[in-house]
Amino acid sequence: MKLRHTLVAAVAVGLVVAPAAATHVTVNPDRVLGGSLNRFEILVPNEKEVPTVKVTVQLPNGLEKVTFQPKAGWKRSVRSAQGRTVVTWSGGQIGAEEFEEFALSAQVPKTPGKELAFPTLQTYANGETVRWIEAPSSEFPAPRVTLEGTEGQGNGFPVALAIVLATLLAVGMVGLFALRRVLLRSLEE
Repeated sequence: MKLRHTLVAAVAVGLVVAPAAATHVTVNPDRVLGGSLNRFEILVPNEKEVPTVKVTVQLPNGLEKVTFQPKAGWKRSVRSAQGRTVVTWSGGQIGAEEFEEFALSAQVPKTPGKELAFPTLQTYANGETVRWIEAPSSEFPAPRVTLEGTEGQGNGFPVALAIVLATLLAVGMVGLFALRRVLLRSLEE
């Protein structure tokens, strides 16, 4: 019975919190290996009654091999501003209670632990612009991607795993030799 009440409470909290969190512009995936080539989708939900008519994203420094997926009904323009690449999609519409994904492919820098921000401006048909450019804990956070350790560097997880596995193998081998010895002695008796 207690578990049932806990589950009901958890679902209720999820229903209250999830819609608020879902209204933020996000980038997926939000974690990638440093130095890797990835496909990113910038998800833009429309939380207003008027349609979104323009999306502008400032790409993080250090991205290489950047390409964009065509988006039916939208025009894309790419420009450089203050040494950073800015991409704008316009001409389409995201209706009320709808969302769109704007996709690109890019190779990220080899800097594990670094966070890449994708500041985004969402412009509505009435001229209002929401600036998704702030810190993660703010009301209007910029979409972010965290770079994880690359092969042979970074967080050390593969090295730690290898040490644990080698230790388990060594303990297992010692156990097998001890068992063999016990069995041989019992056969001799």
